[in-house]
Amino acid sequence: MRVGVSIVDIATGLFLLSGILSALWRRERTGEGSRVDASMLAATVNIMENPISRHSFTGQVPGPEGLSHPVVSPFSGYKTSDGLIFVAISNTNRYRVFAEALGRADLATDPRFAENANRVENDGALRKILEDVLKERTTAEWEEVLIPQGVTVSAINDVAQLKERFPEAFVEVDHPTAGPALLPGSPVSFGEGALSFSRPAPTVGQHTEEILAEIGFTRGDIEKLQESGAV
Repeated sequence: MRVGVSIVDIATGLFLLSGILSALWRRERTGEGSRVDASMLAATVNIMENPISRHSFTGQVPGPEGLSHPVVSPFSGYKTSDGLIFVAISNTNRYRVFAEALGRADLATDPRFAENANRVENDGALRKILEDVLKERTTAEWEEVLIPQGVTVSAINDVAQLKERFPEAFVEVDHPTAGPALLPGSPVSFGEGALSFSRPAPTVGQHTEEILAEIGFTRGDIEKLQESGAV
């Protein structure tokens, strides 16, 4: 199934960043530079960890699976009274906690669902039982019940809901032509303090003169390049 974001483009950029940082570290240690390249195909292979492993050890060719996990259950989106909630149960101990929190401790002893292999085999039956229970409350109500007990669940938020619930993940920046723009904030932080997002992405050619001057072009050189249409 198609992923809803440009995941390969983004992943390739992140892998390229790792390569650039490695090359800079090598230069610091050896004085030698490197030519860094990143393959979008190889980046795709690198983030297909589960399908690659399954194919390697079983010969299986994985296909589209929607929200469900191919080898773990319950690990999917489930219907509530007003939408969907994602349940991510990674082992049997957590499954027991989940069953008890739902008020259905019997699901932990039912031989059809006792261990993960049983749950995967009977995933359809388990889904029906879970959704019959989960549809008794809203997604938000289930979050309030389940999360404090250590059950790994989350509402499946759209962008507007995400912005409302987690505003700290976003920043607003004034763009010179587009005006106020909502952008994703930084996924990393540093102990020194908050990162600055005071400047938006530059317009085309905004820093051309600054960059040319930084790499050694004189004012006259830059003017000649501009007059010729080279920059």
